[in-house]
Amino acid sequence: MKKFIILFWFIISQSALAEVRTWKTADGLKSIEAEFISTRDGEVTIKRKSDLRLFTLPISKLSAEDQAWITTQKAETSTPAEVKEPDPALVKLITGKWERHEAHGMKFRIFGERKIRRAKKDTYPMVIYLHGRGNDVMTPEEPGNANTFTNDSKNPCLVIAPQSLGVDGWNGSNADMALKIIDELIENFPIDQKRIYITGYSMGGFGTFEFLAMKPKLFAAGVTVAGGASPQNAEKLKDIPIWAFHGDADESVKVDSTRNIVEAIKKLNGKIKYTEIPGGDHGIADQVYRDKEMHKWLFEQKRAE
Repeated sequence: MKKFIILFWFIISQSALAEVRTWKTADGLKSIEAEFISTRDGEVTIKRKSDLRLFTLPISKLSAEDQAWITTQKAETSTPAEVKEPDPALVKLITGKWERHEAHGMKFRIFGERKIRRAKKDTYPMVIYLHGRGNDVMTPEEPGNANTFTNDSKNPCLVIAPQSLGVDGWNGSNADMALKIIDELIENFPIDQKRIYITGYSMGGFGTFEFLAMKPKLFAAGVTVAGGASPQNAEKLKDIPIWAFHGDADESVKVDSTRNIVEAIKKLNGKIKYTEIPGGDHGIADQVYRDKEMHKWLFEQKRAE
């Protein structure tokens, strides 16, 4: 009888999730036929009927009717979601080795120990590594400094390294696609959503600041290496634990790009640490990513409720 009830709820939940409805903007000027996928942190993800493309939108930009429907849907699906089966294609990627995959128009590398497949909900932290300009994480056997997290036996975690499209930075479509991949992995694996971390080097360091400013409620902490950000983002970043690194002899990315954002965040009493490496040039990444104290600090951070 118990199994029948669970199966019944699973079937009902799947039917609800598969419902295609008309979504409208708050001003009523635009509409879209799409399937509800998920909702989190004030945003909703939907899948367009015509081409199955995923969109993540602020709930506040939708009509009052849609907002009310989302509230009801979230309550109705909260229990059945416990029995949702993960995507088999993603599960196959968890082999204890670096694997290659592509989703939402972006290629990426992923690493996870096989035991993650059997883990209970909300068990493992996740680390996102953003590479620097011109790097190709799909080519090497192990994608750059992301492998230091897979070798950290004290902190087993799921690690992903997305591959940017072009060299224009981790923003715009690059950011949108990477964030969709992150959302999909969170939904399919036992990720501790209070321990999602992001880090990056050079262009990826700028990208790390960018992602933290875009999604301050998603990440528990970030580590930036030879990157930087506009001081105008200080208000968005001040409440997130960040450890920034930069060499004072860096000729490729001037040290002021980090000094300026650090100073702006400190003026707001923000949660930022800064390590400036005397004589360090643009090649400090190996030193930083192999720093055991950095690893220890990162995995100690936990997002508040």
